[in-house]
Amino acid sequence: MIKIPCLLIVPGLFISICACQNPERGNTNRSQSRLQSDSISWNQPFIPVDSADTMIKSYLISINYQSADSNVRSFIIDANALRQYLTVGQGAQITNMKVMLAHNNSYIQAGNFGQPCGYSNEGLTVVLAGFGADGNYIYAPGNKVMDYSMPCPENCPRTGTASRDLMPN
Repeated sequence: MIKIPCLLIVPGLFISICACQNPERGNTNRSQSRLQSDSISWNQPFIPVDSADTMIKSYLISINYQSADSNVRSFIIDANALRQYLTVGQGAQITNMKVMLAHNNSYIQAGNFGQPCGYSNEGLTVVLAGFGADGNYIYAPGNKVMDYSMPCPENCPRTGTASRDLMPN
């Protein structure tokens, strides 16, 4: 059986910038209201650190992270590149980010196209693509989207509170 990682709990980034809706279902849940929101309050879509920590801990325990050092624990994304992408616009404003799980190019080029990599940091990455209020993708110049997330534990910070798997309160 192939396990699909539940990386939607990766710290804050996914929680604060990812919202999905199915327009055919007429869904009126919190995700839809986030998609239509022009301003963000510090209450939504943000969650308390202790809630995020519980979500992260649940994921880490599910992958038996203390004995499997190559399992993805999180992804590091360059904040300056993200800020630059969010302000690109090209005549339209990015209102949301879609965070997609993907195999990285080196994994594919090693002959693994379409092959499961499980939770391995050797094969997993995320691709981020912004879209506007109309639901259409907005690309960076050159018809590009964001990649080059760095999987942790391989690229984890070595110092500071972000070097820990969990967030201190």
